[in-house]
Formats: sequence, C-alpha cells, structure tokens
Amino acid sequence: CIMDGNGRWATARGLARTEGHKAGIVSLREIITACVRLGVDVLSAYAFSTENWSRPQEEIDTIFDLLDKFLKRYSGKLVKERIKLVISGDMSRVSENLRARTEEVIAKTSAFTGKTLNIAINYGSRAEIVRAANLAAKNGEITEESISANLYTADLPDIDLVVRTSGEMRLSNFFL
Repeated sequence: CIMDGNGRWATARGLARTEGHKAGIVSLREIITACVRLGVDVLSAYAFSTENWSRPQEEIDTIFDLLDKFLKRYSGKLVKERIKLVISGDMSRVSENLRARTEEVIAKTSAFTGKTLNIAINYGSRAEIVRAANLAAKNGEITEESISANLYTADLPDIDLVVRTSGEMRLSNFFL
C-alpha cells in the first residue's frame, strides 16, 4: 500500500498538509483492520520514501511523529492480533525515539507467524537494490539469489497487489 496523496487531500480541503498525514494514519489503521478481517497475511505500507527528505522539515517531523505515535498506540493491537512488525528501509536517518519504538515493537512481535505488517520507512527500491548488491558482493557472489537474500523483504512473499491511496498509477520507487 503506497500511502500517498495525503498532502494533496488536505490542501484541496484548505487544510495544512500535515492534517492530511494525520488522516493517512487513520486510514492505515482501517487498512490493517480490513486486512486482518480479510485474511491478508502480509501488508506492506510505504510510509516514508527516501525522496521524502526533500519536503519541508515540519512535514517530515510530523510524519515521523505520527509513525511514532501510531506504533506506541497500535503496538498492543499488533500483539493482541499476533501481527509481526518488520521494517523495510534505512532507519539510520530517523530519530532515536522512532528507532527505539520500532525496535521495541519488533521485539514484542518477532515470534509471531502468520500475519505481518511491513512498514517502509526511509525506503527506496533503488537504494535497497544497491544495498543488497553491495552485501552480496561482500559475501563473494552477485546472483539473483544473493540479491534476493539481502533485500529488506527477503523473508516476505512477493507482492500480489499494489494499492496506491492517491489513485495514481505508478510505483514511485516502491518495491521494484
């Protein structure tokens, strides 16, 4: 699920772009609930791309604050529903608070099998491919298998369906 269009949604309604991101978090909770009800085993949500760093700092801060609050508020439901949390992306650029929160929820849910919520934070497919190729080369061989084994999604099944909340028809560097 490519979570986009929130800022445009808010602007079209005369609201600050940050209000759109707040509405997007509500939508994410609804999407997760629907996926559980429908028996979807893995949901990947594109929350923040590597390209999003060019946005105004206030908007970036709001997005990360919302993700942190979402994980704080929703971690109990993830545990109750036995949903494993995984993160795709380079967390080194995000705040220590968000890194700590994600590590805490990952630890609480790591033993769960069956349902997975994969949140892509500071994620871009091109950066992921470069990372995977470098790790494969470091281990001595670059093959499809070694690249695949070094992707953030190595333990997840291939994507069956892409939903883009804004309705646009492009992948925008998401799990290419």
